[in-house]
Amino acid sequence: MSEGLLLSDQDKQDILKLFNGMKGMYTQLDTDLKAGKPVGEIKTQIDKATADIVAVQEKYTALALRTDAAEVKAADLLRRLQAGPEMPKGLGASVMADEAFKTYLQSPPPRVAYTVVLKGKTIAEFLAAKVITGVGVNFPQIIPGFPAIPPRPPIGVRPLFPSGRTSASLIDYVEETSFTNLAATVAEGAAKPQSTKTYTPKSAPVRTIAHYFKVGKQSLADAQGLEANIENNGIYGIQVVEDGQLLDGDGTGTNLTGINKNAVAAPAPAPATGATLIDAIGTAYFDLASKGFLPDGTVVNPADWGHVSLLKNSLGNYLFANPVDYSAIQRIWGMRLAQSANQVAGTFTVGAFQGNSLLLDREDVNVQVATQNEDDFIKNIVTILIEERLALLIYQPTAFEKGVVPAGT
Repeated sequence: MSEGLLLSDQDKQDILKLFNGMKGMYTQLDTDLKAGKPVGEIKTQIDKATADIVAVQEKYTALALRTDAAEVKAADLLRRLQAGPEMPKGLGASVMADEAFKTYLQSPPPRVAYTVVLKGKTIAEFLAAKVITGVGVNFPQIIPGFPAIPPRPPIGVRPLFPSGRTSASLIDYVEETSFTNLAATVAEGAAKPQSTKTYTPKSAPVRTIAHYFKVGKQSLADAQGLEANIENNGIYGIQVVEDGQLLDGDGTGTNLTGINKNAVAAPAPAPATGATLIDAIGTAYFDLASKGFLPDGTVVNPADWGHVSLLKNSLGNYLFANPVDYSAIQRIWGMRLAQSANQVAGTFTVGAFQGNSLLLDREDVNVQVATQNEDDFIKNIVTILIEERLALLIYQPTAFEKGVVPAGT
């Protein structure tokens, strides 16, 4: 029983009463046995009193167990509060947490290549932890002793797409190219009108985005340094190319077919003079809405959005932005706003991403580390390879519009 867990006054009185009663019962039992009398009734009373005492004992045993469990939870909560919020584990940290990989690092040379496969977690999930959708969000940590990280322009298109998984290398689907709605009121017994839809068969091959880099052999002995290299050189390189492919991949060769390859031209805002990027995006939004699509995302170049954010009224107040509280997830006309340096300056894209596109991740994260590549062994160099495989499906190209930023914005 937990220390300090005391009997209640009522339970104390009940137990004392039971023990006093049992003392008399045992005295009577002894007398009856000596006299040769039947002892069934007195034995039944003793058994009942014993059961009552056991019930009290079980009650306090269960209470003690619950108290012990509560103390453990409280101690764990206190520890977590003192430690502060737990940061999401990135790709590099997840690789370094692999026990077999730790053994590989400690093994004597020569070493063969080692692959870390992080099952159950795709590179998309790691990339999502690094998505930069606004100013000052998720900037990489600089590890002391390593060169400063080069400029990292914001890239944040991936969160706009609904996503899933695939085990195929080629995905066949259909693209809706037209819809004629002939729905109408119908008299009883009359034939119903037939609406028509036209579909075009499409195929989306799974594409691979990969790169490798080399570090000194000393990095193997420096877990934090190796983690930083994987995070800062590996994951960002994949992410920036993925972002560009999702936007402007032209579908040729090994490229994805991005949304700007499919998007139709957005109408010019009215009035033609004095219009801003806000007007242009709003015009595209309501044009898509009039066609039956509800846009949920827009992509702009950070420089173009900066011009809008810095606009002020005659009193010097910012019109569209609060520089003191710059939200990580920005919205415009109800849509999520993604800033991407891969969006060509002077252009924007608006679309109904949900239901009209799908991003499929094919392969779990693969981080391969080798010291036997090329002449790495004799140069004390380590090769690190990181890759992902994915496919992008566009079901309805007309659900996306691209436009030009009005002059003077």
